[in-house]
Amino acid sequence: MERQLGLDAYKNAICKNARKHVGSEESAEVLAEYFRRSYSNALDAYTVSFCTSYAKGEYQEKRQIEDGRGGDRLSQWRGYATEVQGYCLAFDFELVRRIQQLAPNRCYHSFCNYSEGSIDQMVETHVGELFESQLFSAEDLDGIDGLHAALNQNQETKNKVTEFIVDLLLLCGVFKHVGFQEENEYRVVRFMLQSEPNPEKVLFRPDNAPYIELPLNLFAEYSPLRAIFVGPSANRDRAACILRIQLRQMGLSQVEVVESKIPYRNW
Repeated sequence: MERQLGLDAYKNAICKNARKHVGSEESAEVLAEYFRRSYSNALDAYTVSFCTSYAKGEYQEKRQIEDGRGGDRLSQWRGYATEVQGYCLAFDFELVRRIQQLAPNRCYHSFCNYSEGSIDQMVETHVGELFESQLFSAEDLDGIDGLHAALNQNQETKNKVTEFIVDLLLLCGVFKHVGFQEENEYRVVRFMLQSEPNPEKVLFRPDNAPYIELPLNLFAEYSPLRAIFVGPSANRDRAACILRIQLRQMGLSQVEVVESKIPYRNW
């Protein structure tokens, strides 16, 4: 469902604009189906997500962890650390810039948009600009044959469509259901063209979810890791003590270890 919210909005907007700008209903359906297949098969997407609801003011500024409340959110412990010892890692916002610099032409970062009305408006504007950019000539829109030729033989048209699809999928990466609004999530969306000659190696988690590794540079002179919050559990104090020892042995003794202050029992 992560991308489907945005893809459904784009499907509706593309169908609407195709009927408005294309000469016949049949041609409009062909054009809409062409876009649907393009964004279904063109790219693979990988998303890095940050829950930023603890931050205040300008997110780009470097900040100190404020009195342990930053990553200590009951809804997140309940959602992601049920019946296990949970940890929340707090990073400096500079990490976002570093990840973005890995692939500036295939990377997009932004706060998630949870407003259905705002999402529909952004999509409608994006699709409308494409159709109003004189992407197709009058001859292209005269029938199915002309439309097929424009989509498959005109390199300039194909390039514009590819650019549109990339932007479409990048934006879909930051659209999210309103039910998750509390997280105030910030996302870095990375896309890989299937046609890229040397794409990053795709790995798989135990549940077969695909992912790519991104260098966090935790052991660099300027490590982006600022604090680790230890969630509610029966052995919270022991887990925090062990974590401090492990961090010291790893050369990360500057990372603050903060125990959850929430009186919540998940055991």
